[in-house]
Amino acid sequence: MQATKSQLRSRILAARRRLDAAEREREARDLARHAAALARPGETVCGYVPVGSEPGSLALIDVLVDRGAVVLLPVARREPPGRDFRGGL
Repeated sequence: MQATKSQLRSRILAARRRLDAAEREREARDLARHAAALARPGETVCGYVPVGSEPGSLALIDVLVDRGAVVLLPVARREPPGRDFRGGL
């Protein structure tokens, strides 16, 4: 029997929640390192600020901006404290 989209999403979310904080941090660092190798000045990258167990980190966004990429983020009700990613607009 093939899993539905909802079932797959539930499994993925459960697997992410099982990761401990150290593993999440390691994966976030690895993702930021890979993104830094791919990002080029002037390129546009769509991103998001991760919440809870979502993959990524604010460091990932910082790396992309530091590399000169234009990072587009969805409109949020609140910005993370101490962060302003609108500098390139």
